[in-house]
Amino acid sequence: MTFDQNLPIIIGLVGEAGTGKDSVADYLVPLARSGALHEEQTVFDRIAFAQPLKRMATARQKISGYKAADRTLYDIHTTLVELLGNSPLYGAPDYDDLISMTRKIFSLSCEPDGDKPRKFLQEAADICKTHSENCFVIYAKLKMQEMYRQHLYDHKQNDEIAPPFVVIVTDVRLMSEATMISAQPNGLLIRLSAEPNARIERIQKRDGWLDPKRLGHFTEMEIAKIDPMMYNLIIDTTDMIEKEVCEQVYEFIQQKLQGASVNA
Repeated sequence: MTFDQNLPIIIGLVGEAGTGKDSVADYLVPLARSGALHEEQTVFDRIAFAQPLKRMATARQKISGYKAADRTLYDIHTTLVELLGNSPLYGAPDYDDLISMTRKIFSLSCEPDGDKPRKFLQEAADICKTHSENCFVIYAKLKMQEMYRQHLYDHKQNDEIAPPFVVIVTDVRLMSEATMISAQPNGLLIRLSAEPNARIERIQKRDGWLDPKRLGHFTEMEIAKIDPMMYNLIIDTTDMIEKEVCEQVYEFIQQKLQGASVNA
């Protein structure tokens, strides 16, 4: 694979809950921003297909006090407009459908503040996909393009040459998501796996409990349908600590960046 230095590197992390996807981004992005990872600057950022869902979950869990219901509905509505668009001429839902989706998501039960709202995220995603099956894929692709344009603009304003830009996508689970990332000029997929007992132990330690239905949710099962030949790196994290996984991912990214420099 030949890398284009004029485009971002997109790293998609594929794996079930408890395999360490978020941990990789939690570790790498802050260290990269602090300059602690390397001498030559490379800008790291992160995104998730579920980012709009997490914003809606935050509204459900955090908003309280004066007119809390109205403010929560407004936040969910605003997020849906960003996710699905604001004009039916370009594929957005009409106003009545948008309001209906807003109220359906608002009425979902949501885990209390402090707990991972995974059940809410999965059920809200199902509602959003009734309008557009690929809405989260389209959203993430457009968002990554926006992030890269901002990266170029920020350095141009300072008369600087923009350094390499790496985006880590932390929640690849569907074939459509994997296909979109692989189709990008600098798109790479890293498969993180772990034995079921290790995953369950990690989820219980992190969240305090485990709903067995989560392990059998549609998105978790869909990972098995992704063609293994699409993966650029496979890591079994069962017996690894978080730092070891992160270091292996970082080393892989650095090898690709160095290869791009040699081929430039």
